Amino acid sequence: MSLSVPPPPSAPLPLPPPAPYRAPHRVAVIAPSPVSLFNIALPELVFGRVEVGGRPGYEVTVCAVEPGPVPTTGKLDLIVRHGLDVIRTADTVVVAGTGHRFEPEPEAVAAVREAAAAGRRVTSICSGAFVLAEAGLLDGRRATTYADLAQELRARYPAVDLAGDVLFVDEGRVMTSSGYAAGIDLCLHMVRTDYGAAVANDVARRTLVAPVRPG
Repeated sequence: MSLSVPPPPSAPLPLPPPAPYRAPHRVAVIAPSPVSLFNIALPELVFGRVEVGGRPGYEVTVCAVEPGPVPTTGKLDLIVRHGLDVIRTADTVVVAGTGHRFEPEPEAVAAVREAAAAGRRVTSICSGAFVLAEAGLLDGRRATTYADLAQELRARYPAVDLAGDVLFVDEGRVMTSSGYAAGIDLCLHMVRTDYGAAVANDVARRTLVAPVRPG
């Protein structure tokens, strides 16, 4: 009687190499004076939820012209620990808004102009568009801002192609959003641009907001 001999076990398949480490995308958020607490919280809310390969996708730092207490449009003050120097190492600069009329601080205007010249992505939420417009970054570009301030921005900066009834405008390295919750849409759009739709939609699900809506 012949006995069958089982074949030798096959060698285990080699494990795939680990994905290359990708450093977090660095975001500097400028808090104007006064700042909307809602506006300033949006980038951390969205970008802080991004994980890619188990690692943070973004590193968010809030900065101001003068570190320390920054007045807000409400009854609370915001303590900001960093000055505008952090912008020099950022990949993206976000200028938060106030929701009200305000005069752009010259130091912030100069900082975003320098960031744009260095090739960094420069964006605004709500009335933060006034800082970008004052820096000349919106001249000849489509842009948007808080609807209540659109008429003033158009009068002060006639070279801006101001778009109404949109959530945000993507002009490549320069992006702007309308007021308040439209900043969430802009931040999700940036996540989609940086890491893809699946990551952006996952962030939207975990933060209980609508998936990426077109601008």
